[in-house]
Amino acid sequence: MRSVKRSLISSVGLAVVIVAGAGWANNAAPRSFESASALRNPRSLLLGRSEEGRPIVAVRVGDPRGTRVLVVGCIHGTECAGIAVARALERLRTRLDLWIVPNLNPDGYARGTRQNGRGVDLNANWSSQWEGGGRPWDTYYPGPYPFSERETRIGRNLILRVRPRVTIWFHQHMDLVWAWGPSSAAGRIYARAAGMRFYHHHWLHGTATNWQNHHLPGSASLTVELPAGRLTPQQVRRQVHAVLALGATVRVTQTVRESRPRRARLGHRGHEHVHARTLGARLATDRAPVHRAADGARFRREYQPAWVRLRPRSGGADEDARRGRIRSARLDRLGRAGDRKLGARRRPKSHRA
Repeated sequence: MRSVKRSLISSVGLAVVIVAGAGWANNAAPRSFESASALRNPRSLLLGRSEEGRPIVAVRVGDPRGTRVLVVGCIHGTECAGIAVARALERLRTRLDLWIVPNLNPDGYARGTRQNGRGVDLNANWSSQWEGGGRPWDTYYPGPYPFSERETRIGRNLILRVRPRVTIWFHQHMDLVWAWGPSSAAGRIYARAAGMRFYHHHWLHGTATNWQNHHLPGSASLTVELPAGRLTPQQVRRQVHAVLALGATVRVTQTVRESRPRRARLGHRGHEHVHARTLGARLATDRAPVHRAADGARFRREYQPAWVRLRPRSGGADEDARRGRIRSARLDRLGRAGDRKLGARRRPKSHRA
């Protein structure tokens, strides 16, 4: 009798343990899995879904106060070697504010096609210099109208929201860096850091780089054409180094520019003119470990200083008197400097220091 009771108690206890274990497996296990995934990728953001419902995500790593750099690993479904670079960037600890979109065309990647799920070339569907024509599944079919595709609208909205200083779009298979206009300086810096050929040519119609360089002043958008096939670990590291070198160059240049006192001169009708430079000249202060002097000289030749006019100051008679004193002081300084130079020219050689 006692043996029967013991066996009954042990069986009941085993049943309780099994039920409790099942309850833990159903409740605790998913929570632990979610927390582990959150720790692995704490700044992942769902941007939207593709035409066929696949998720398009962005990953943010680095310092939110740093220079903002956007990297898109894939926009053509058959040119996705840049996804490996994007995944490597996700694991970095950097002072940049990196926004990474591994794949903007998941439908084309799944199908093995250049186009998206509706047969549109996403890099011809942007509004800058868009040209229609063709039909779906043509190689360069730009779509029925600009931003007709869900994926291009997601990319456009992200750029307008993030407003990156530099955007890097990975393609294949030309093995070069393609940039033009205000992105030329950034393209040269990236090409030298990655050891790639620089291709200085106008953007194609309807491309993402064309759109950002026209619609987001003060930024640069460039195309990195990776070689054909999969990248080796060494090639991935080289591209990661180039991304960080370009971002560090922009960050250092911005810091130096903000630390300098503003140079101003008073011009016509009380307007103040502030000396500024275009993005190319700002990027010329290259502190990346790649051909600093040559880049700086070439960029200074291509990008000349510009004078930006600000609103006139209104201060009445006191303001006019202050401006008059400033002009008089400047003329006096110029006059004394001219007298010194003239005296030095007329002074005999024997009396010169």
